Amino acid sequence: IFEYLPPPCSRKNMAGTQSTPLLLDTKDSKGFLPPEKAKSESETAAFYVKMISFCLFVGLALATGTYFAVWYFLPTQAKMIEKKLAFVREYNLGYVYVGWLVCYLSKVYSTINASMARAPARVDRPDQHVYQIMADSGPLSNAPFVMMMNDGVIGRFNRAQRASANLDESLPIFITGFVLHSPVFGAITTLPIALIYAFGVYKFSNDYKINATKRSTGFTILVLAYYLNFSFVLLVAALTLSL
Repeated sequence: IFEYLPPPCSRKNMAGTQSTPLLLDTKDSKGFLPPEKAKSESETAAFYVKMISFCLFVGLALATGTYFAVWYFLPTQAKMIEKKLAFVREYNLGYVYVGWLVCYLSKVYSTINASMARAPARVDRPDQHVYQIMADSGPLSNAPFVMMMNDGVIGRFNRAQRASANLDESLPIFITGFVLHSPVFGAITTLPIALIYAFGVYKFSNDYKINATKRSTGFTILVLAYYLNFSFVLLVAALTLSL
């Protein structure tokens, strides 16, 4: 089978022509972030709680403001929305929305939990796992950790692939929430959130491909779409839930 293998490549020629600067100066000899960049799990948890609280505040403010603006400026559309809300109330479907909210918050917890564990381990993105060859003796007994290559065209591919995987991980919970609130609010929420999400995907994917440290702008746009989505589902639940 070896005839099908490509010729050996050195680190230099694997970088190719579309290379990014080598990132080894930001890592220690084993590929981890330097100790001074390590954070405790509690510090990481505090950061995410603050960030998510702010996102929830912004999302709820925009969702609530949109709802009242529709009643003031688009009374015909508001009456149509109220008919749909009445349908949800009549059949006691508010609990479907509450169930989705619980599932979404569970996913948020899982993400925070992983980030809390990442911080003291000093594993930088785009790495999602750290591997090591296990051997009791021989030349592999002191094998180095295996990290994701992050330089040159190979690193460019790895980062692009990680951006795609990141979006895949969040898409199911996003799209189900989108489908829940869109029939109620129609184009008022559907088109803006879809466009914000699409631009966030474009920005996040391309910036992550260039350099993992440049992904923040696209990620922020995506977070806006996520929490607008969350807030409109929460708004439907609040307006229709029968205790």
